[in-house]
Amino acid sequence: AIKHNPDAEAYYRSLATLELSRIALLLRDNKTDPKILQTEFKNILDSAVLAAKQAIAINPNNYLNYITLGQIYESLVPLKVAGSYEMALEQYKQAQKLNPTNPGISFNFARLEMINGKNFSARDYLNKSLSQKPNFSSALLILAQMDAQDGKLADAIKKTSEAVSLFPNDAGGFFQLGVYLYQFGDYNQAILALNRVLDLSPNRLTANAQ
Repeated sequence: AIKHNPDAEAYYRSLATLELSRIALLLRDNKTDPKILQTEFKNILDSAVLAAKQAIAINPNNYLNYITLGQIYESLVPLKVAGSYEMALEQYKQAQKLNPTNPGISFNFARLEMINGKNFSARDYLNKSLSQKPNFSSALLILAQMDAQDGKLADAIKKTSEAVSLFPNDAGGFFQLGVYLYQFGDYNQAILALNRVLDLSPNRLTANAQ
């Protein structure tokens, strides 16, 4: 597609995203020689960065291009790659300049802060994303996870209940709610939430809920 239309920024974003998925698969490979994996990792990473930068070069005014590059750098933060956090942060800041009221960008900041172990600032970004989009269920669910980690199960249950009320077909949300209710000791409500998972989900969540 890029060969036929080399000025289509969306194609470069798609290529960068595809390469990012290949990196994720590579990181789960524990059978191939590590030296071979290291070389392949560098090649795929270089390809992903190059594609995202090309999208930016074609259209420096589209915030999505900076988001794509930021996500590539973000994927390197758990690997402790020097400078990856700062580079991801810079790309998200550029995206925010172009689209300052977008709740998804605030969510990206939050995810980056969490990966970098800064839950306090991540919570601020999540709350900001909710102020921009009150029905942002993903933000509610992550805030609920933070509450649960802090031992605030009642708050976690409240936020998760709100999230699943917004999206009643979200099996993952109901599973999360069922776990919190179980931990809280409200077994009857936990059963109802987990049964909802069984109704909705044909995948691995079914086994976990059972």
